[in-house]
Amino acid sequence: NLQLLGEREAREARLQTMEDELKKHKEASAMSIELAATARKTLVEENLQLLGEQEAREATLQTMEDELKKHEEAAAMSIELAATARTTFVEENLQLLGEREAREARLQTMEDELKKHKEA
Repeated sequence: NLQLLGEREAREARLQTMEDELKKHKEASAMSIELAATARKTLVEENLQLLGEQEAREATLQTMEDELKKHEEAAAMSIELAATARTTFVEENLQLLGEREAREARLQTMEDELKKHKEA
């Protein structure tokens, strides 16, 4: 009986050790699961933040591209207006030059006529 009692106590001690080990493994597993969930949540949050930053950069880039396009269009218009103004200026100068030459020719004719009249 004493021997059976000793064997029973030894089995109960081993059982208790096994239960303690199982409890430790369960606690470690729960901690591991919790750490993995926290890491996953952090990773998701970081990815969402990076995605938001990327979208913000893309929106900024699009705005810059739109502004550049507007400036290019304005520059093209400005060049076109300057070319038109220059053409008009050149045409007006040529017209004024023609009028001046015509006046000078008339003046020369009048001077020639006056000279003839004086000689006559």
